[in-house]
Amino acid sequence: MDRAKLIFGNAVSDRDYQKACRQKEKFRKKFGDDSGTEYHFAAADNAVLAPIGVKNLVLTDKPGLVLPDNAVIVGNIRMGYGHYRISMAIASAAHAMGYAPYWLDLNSFPVSTATKLISHQNDLYSLGSRLSQKFALFNMLVWEPINSEGFRKLSYNAGDQKNAELMAPLLRNLPKDTPYVATHAWPAQAAIHAGFTRVVNAIPDNWPMALHLAEGAVHTVQTPSAWLGYKMLRGMDAKRQLKPMPEGTLYDVGHYVDHELVSNIEADCEARAATCCRSAGRARSRSSSRTSSAI
Repeated sequence: MDRAKLIFGNAVSDRDYQKACRQKEKFRKKFGDDSGTEYHFAAADNAVLAPIGVKNLVLTDKPGLVLPDNAVIVGNIRMGYGHYRISMAIASAAHAMGYAPYWLDLNSFPVSTATKLISHQNDLYSLGSRLSQKFALFNMLVWEPINSEGFRKLSYNAGDQKNAELMAPLLRNLPKDTPYVATHAWPAQAAIHAGFTRVVNAIPDNWPMALHLAEGAVHTVQTPSAWLGYKMLRGMDAKRQLKPMPEGTLYDVGHYVDHELVSNIEADCEARAATCCRSAGRARSRSSSRTSSAI
């Protein structure tokens, strides 16, 4: 199935499809084609996230990685702290529920076409972001329209789907039935193209954008308004009414927050409220003392 031609039952125009194919070919020539390369993984300790049971997936020469039955792969791309924060929240929640989270950063394997492609796009995005902060005219005429409308188009998702075909070889030898939660569409798309069968695409943004679609995965959002916008693929094609996302492909799951931050939230809030009340009482007492002295 060519996921760049038909997206949730909505046909992509021949023009946009051919553009996506040309873009993929350009990147293939620039970064290489490793579809004939065999990548193998091993589990290694994650020094930073060890307290929540996270292990890294790292490359090795030895095939035959066996993951435990309770394993969950957290796919991310190390593209800004926001995506990493969500990845940590997913890993934290998985650990609290008795799962073993395995950290898969697709931007950490320089030998692979996937990492070269992701790093290139990350560099372009970073450059655009810096320029937008420096030049108001660039922000108004280029950067803001790209982020609010350019990434929103269904045709943009077609391009990403073709690019994801170049990322898939990196994941080919991982166990395909392992639950896989991605905190960006690219690792979700790469997993789908690699043959993973239990993929969750944790959408980070509330503004509906085709950039964040990964057909074949279960999509999650954080608010009811985001659910409605993504369900209807709102604004993703200005010329036609699109078919909605099918039943069972999209869920409003609430905010992505670390288990450690919310597990004791009631007691924490009560303690803060009590502290505020005591501070307010002391402030009133000092104010009364100063007033009495003045009199």
